[in-house]
Formats: sequence, structure tokens, C-alpha cells
Amino acid sequence: MERRVYRGFTEKQRILSSSASVSSAISAFKTSARLKAIFMESFEARLVLPCSVDDVFDLVARPEGIKKITPPEMGLYFNSAPERYVMDSRIEFKIQAMGLVREIVHQVTVFDEPRSFTEEQIAGPFKKWIHEHIFETQEGGGSVVIDRIQFLPPGGVAGMIMNASRILDNLEDGFDFRHEQLERHFQSTSDS
Repeated sequence: MERRVYRGFTEKQRILSSSASVSSAISAFKTSARLKAIFMESFEARLVLPCSVDDVFDLVARPEGIKKITPPEMGLYFNSAPERYVMDSRIEFKIQAMGLVREIVHQVTVFDEPRSFTEEQIAGPFKKWIHEHIFETQEGGGSVVIDRIQFLPPGGVAGMIMNASRILDNLEDGFDFRHEQLERHFQSTSDS
């Protein structure tokens, strides 16, 4: 099974940073909320699985499914969540990362079953957090699972602990675990 992880700038950032005149213009307007949104950190992980898009979507669209594929040391606990996500679902949970326990609230802002859904943080430590879950049919059978995350790290003291580099490292480790669990789960269901 194939796995790939991308981290760093968004495509908009690569285009903007390639021009010296644009870079100087960006420096002059660093406090602009519009430009801050463009310069979000990004992370993408891809995994090819031997199952249908419907099967993997159904697992990932359920809090219990997410719990099964999340590293246990993260202490994921859902305070309030529906049995299965739908448009506008509100997901309240606790998670431990970088030695801190955080309460976070996400809302499903896009829901296109079985192709994709998007969760956005509406309360929590990040200035902005958007997680797109994308599911594509693989040519020749199987599916491709794509997780795209864009975020602005917290500010203040929390931002000194939870800086972009550490967040990206944690995402990479977390998705390595997630992919191993997904591979194990769907390998065992395809063997039976």
C-alpha cells in the first residue's frame, strides 16, 4: 500500500514567494487578515487502501472510527459528537499533544458523501484549523484517502510550545499511526 506525506507551504504560498516584488508587498502588509489566511501552514497525507471509498468514508465519518485510528497516547476523548458526521455536525473533544490537554470544537462545514467532508475548528488552541478528508476511487480498484490540513498555530505562550514545526512533526507521526491502523483494518477485512 502506498503512503505519501507533504508538509510546508500551500500552492498559493509557493506562487507568492517566487516573486520578489510580491514578497516585498507581503512584508508591507503582514498584519492583513487576508494575507494571514493565505500563509497558513499545510500538511497533506495520502494513502491507497484495498477497499471501497464507501467503506473507508464510513469508518472515518464516525467518532468511534476516528478513535480506533488515533494514537492512544493522544488520549482522544469525545465529549459530544454524533454517532456519524453529517453537514453541520458539532464535534467536541479533548486531546493531549505536546504535553498539553486541549478542549477543541470542530464543525463539519462540507459534507459530500462519499467523496469528502471538511472539519473546521470553531473553538480551540489554533488561530485557524481546516481539515479536509477526501476519498477517491483508485484506478484498478481500491481507494485513495487524502487528508489535507491547513492551520495557523496558536499565538502567545501556547504558540511557543505549539509552533508550526512541532505541529507538522506531530501530524506526520499521527498520520503514520493512522495509516498503519487503516492498512491493518482494511487488510483484515479484505482477507475475510
